[in-house]
Amino acid sequence: MTDSARSTVNRPGGIVRLLDWRVVMSVKRNIFLLALTMFIVGTDGFVVAGVLGDIAEQSGVSIEAAGQLITVFALAYAIASPIIASVFGQMDRKYFLILSLAVFSLGNLIVALTADYSLLMAGRVISALGASAVTPAVIMIAGMISPPERRGRAISYVFSGLTIATILGVPFGTYLSHAMDYQSLFLSITIGGAVMLAVLSAALSRLPSPPNVSLRQRLSAVRMKGAPSTLLVTVVVYLSAFTVYSYVSAYYNGRGITDGNELTWILLAFGTGGAIGNLLGGRLTDRFGPRTTNIVSHLGLCASFVLISLAADTLIRAIVLTFIWGVCGWLLAPSQQYRLLALGGARAQILISWNSSCMYLGIGLSGIAGALVIQTLGTSALTWAGAAGALLGVLLTGTLYAPAREENRLAEGAEKAV
Repeated sequence: MTDSARSTVNRPGGIVRLLDWRVVMSVKRNIFLLALTMFIVGTDGFVVAGVLGDIAEQSGVSIEAAGQLITVFALAYAIASPIIASVFGQMDRKYFLILSLAVFSLGNLIVALTADYSLLMAGRVISALGASAVTPAVIMIAGMISPPERRGRAISYVFSGLTIATILGVPFGTYLSHAMDYQSLFLSITIGGAVMLAVLSAALSRLPSPPNVSLRQRLSAVRMKGAPSTLLVTVVVYLSAFTVYSYVSAYYNGRGITDGNELTWILLAFGTGGAIGNLLGGRLTDRFGPRTTNIVSHLGLCASFVLISLAADTLIRAIVLTFIWGVCGWLLAPSQQYRLLALGGARAQILISWNSSCMYLGIGLSGIAGALVIQTLGTSALTWAGAAGALLGVLLTGTLYAPAREENRLAEGAEKAV
C-alpha cells in the first residue's frame, strides 16, 4: 500500500472510502463483463448473414435453405423470450444468466461440430433459446448492481456491446469464416460464451429475482392503446431491412463482389452506419418526435435500397451506400423505444421487451421472404423488395402514429414513465 493510500485509510472515514472505491471498481468490472457478454451474443445473432455462402457450400444446401438458419434463430428468440422470462422469473438472476449462457454455448457448439443441415437448424434454435434469456438477464443485472443515479448509463454501456458486435464482431466473424471455415467461427463463439460463463460465475454475487410478471400480464400489455401499431411497424421495418441483410453475401456476390475481404468491409460499413444511426435517431426523436423520425427512417431506407439497386456495382459505391442503409435503418430504433415508453406508463418495460421480440420476428420473417424473392425473382430483386417494405412502413407510420400536434403529449408520457 502506498503512503497516500495509508493516510487515506488512517483518516476518519478512510476505510469506508476505500471500501466504497473497491465497490465502485467491482461494479465497473462487472458492467464491462456484461457488455462483453452482449458483444458475443450479438455477434452470434447477426454473423450468419455474412457467412451464408460458406454454410451453404459446406453443408450442401442452397443459399435459400441456409437462410432459414436466420429464420429459425430469430423466430425461436421472438417466441421464447417472453415465455422464458415468465417461467424463470423467480430464479436468482446470477444463476439464470449462467444457465442461459450454458444453453447458448451448447447451441453454438453443435453448429461448430457439424455440417449436417438438420443439426445446424437444431443448434441455431438452442443458441436462440439461450440468447433470448441472456439479453434481458444482462440488462436486468446491470440495473441491479448499479446505483440509481448511474443505472441508465450502465444499461447503455452494456447495450453498447450489441452495437460493437455489428461494427466489429460481424465483419471479423465473416473474415474468419472465409479465411478458415464457419465451424471455426462458431467454435470461437462457443469458447467466448463458455469463458464468460466461468468468469461471471466467479465475479457476480447472488442476485434475487425481481417481481415476476406472468405471461398473461405480458400479453395484456400488448393490447394497450397504440402498442399494436407500434409493434407492427417494428416488424415491418426489420422485415424490410433484413430481407436484404439476411442474404447480403448472396446479393453482393450477384453484383460481382465475390471476395470475402470485400464483404467484410461492406459489413463493417453497415455496422458503423447502424451505430451512428442509433445515436442520430435519439437526437431526432428528442427534436421532432417518434412519428417524424420513423418516417425519415423509412424514406431513407427506401432511398438507400433504390440507390443500391441502381449504383452499387463497385466496392466503393457498395460500401458508401451500405453505410447509408445502416444509418437509415437504425434511425428508428430509439424512436420506437421512446414511443413505447410514452404509451406504456408503468408497463413500459414490458412493451419494450415485446418490441425486442417483434424485432426478431421481423428478422425471422425476412429469412422466409428473402428466400421467396430469390426463388421467384433472383437475388437482384432483394433490394427492390426491401424498398417496397420501407414504403409500407411510411404508410403505416403516417396512418397509425400520432400526428405532430400530439408529440408533446407523448413526450410528457415518456417523462412520467422514467
